[in-house]
Amino acid sequence: MAGIEPGLVANIMAGLKRRKNMPKVIITTDYCKGCLFCVEACPRDVLGATTAVNAKGYKYVDALNPDNCIGCAFCALMCPDAAIEVYK
Repeated sequence: MAGIEPGLVANIMAGLKRRKNMPKVIITTDYCKGCLFCVEACPRDVLGATTAVNAKGYKYVDALNPDNCIGCAFCALMCPDAAIEVYK
């Protein structure tokens, strides 16, 4: 491939593989009461408050920056309502 830096394709493919195996945060919004403990616990600013409300009338948390997640699960540990699951 003329004009492509050596190793560039390999770096791109490695990045895609890493992205495929990234941690995933699942929030059960109906359990969330919007206490924001998880937002404070997250070291990578993955979670944030939304203006939407759940079935109980609470503003809930959502993964606003999911690509920043490192899978530490501090958010899930801090959640008093067990509304968060983290998968690696």
